[in-house]
Amino acid sequence: MTKPMLCQPTTEFKTTSDWIGELKLDGVRAIYQGHSLFSRTAHEITTQFPEVMEALTVLKHTDTILDGEIVCLDVAGNWDFPSTAGRV
Repeated sequence: MTKPMLCQPTTEFKTTSDWIGELKLDGVRAIYQGHSLFSRTAHEITTQFPEVMEALTVLKHTDTILDGEIVCLDVAGNWDFPSTAGRV
């Protein structure tokens, strides 16, 4: 599995040609690789997020790697970390 790129905390926001800022979301970090989802600690979490896997069926390339955060929202549209983390 590909290792996730980890953010570094900073008090200064700057943008260069190589890097941009990233919002901190309260969710579960996931790597999609080889038609499977993995946590940042390399545990397979494919079956815990069937709706994510269904959405990723549109990908045509088998060598696609995605690195991102899976976030559940409550009815008001706020991040709901317990609902997300409770799945892994």
